[in-house]
Amino acid sequence: MTPLQFWPHTENSQGYVDVRVIETMWKDRFEWLWQNGFDGAGPSDFIFPLIIHPDTSGMAHIIGMLERFLVWLLAFGDEVEFCTYEKIANDFLET
Repeated sequence: MTPLQFWPHTENSQGYVDVRVIETMWKDRFEWLWQNGFDGAGPSDFIFPLIIHPDTSGMAHIIGMLERFLVWLLAFGDEVEFCTYEKIANDFLET
């Protein structure tokens, strides 16, 4: 939320950061995890959590960024699984 909103009363507010900067950062992080995995040998299991603060999630420019990012992830096909946090927690508890 912090880079996506401007808080003039907060000393460390960086102002609005273009959503494409955030989108590119997310893609770069995902691709690094995808290429390096846990074992360094390429794609492996990892969790890429998306947590969107309610103060920013409904803004039109944020919705557009999220849509572009999710469409980009969908292009990975069956290699990427979308899960709720509940499913992830239950899967973890079962192991």
